[in-house]
Amino acid sequence: MNASKLSKIFLTIIIGITTLNAMADVREEINAIKLDEKYLFAEATDAEPNKAFESALYELTLIINDVRSSKGKNTIEPRDIMGMAEQKSYPRGNKTLSFVYLPTEKALSVKPRANKDIAIAQTHKPDSATNTAVVGMPDSIVPETVQQVAPHTFATTHSNNGAASVSARICEYEMATEANMALKKYKNEGSISQFARAHSIDEIPNDAHLLLFDRNRVIQAVLGPDNGSGRTNLRTKQPDNLNNYHQVAIIWYK
Repeated sequence: MNASKLSKIFLTIIIGITTLNAMADVREEINAIKLDEKYLFAEATDAEPNKAFESALYELTLIINDVRSSKGKNTIEPRDIMGMAEQKSYPRGNKTLSFVYLPTEKALSVKPRANKDIAIAQTHKPDSATNTAVVGMPDSIVPETVQQVAPHTFATTHSNNGAASVSARICEYEMATEANMALKKYKNEGSISQFARAHSIDEIPNDAHLLLFDRNRVIQAVLGPDNGSGRTNLRTKQPDNLNNYHQVAIIWYK
């Protein structure tokens, strides 16, 4: 093997090592941000980097609106944070993971654009070939009751029968805000031991029940635990799984 070929091989190895080190650094930075409660964040994966970013930005907007609503502030649109949100990304297989984040304080200070007629690019909504994107934020900032919601009287017939009975009650709600109120009540009563906002699909326990809702906080599904053969939609009583839902936020509980 001549010197020229050896040089190319060594160069390829060096580039590969450098790339792996850079990816490790980015992942470490992302993990540090996830552990820092002053940030709101979201992530999405797509074969096209721009679409991954747009999906993540869409999800970040959803979670920001949850927090803003809990503070009595108007909701915003992705365009309102387009130039404010910071991004980190790295390859994941043949796709790109895009991670976007914004300090909570900054997110609360965003002023929605008054002119709704300004032409803007629509954020990408993943098709069936892309990964389900979920919103992430510190567990301490799971959405509080929005001020516009009227006081709700919660039935207690299921309060001592575990997560399965709690899910039966949760299935009766249309809005995630009210369901979130109920879950807090049931946790305080001891009917469930845990509930949290999912930061990513990977962190959702198989034995947890799932509450899925869209950017308007309308509940899309309540799914039972994964018993090894998949989850069940507790509203329709039919087999179901997370791949059937896109652009949703997830609260898990058990």
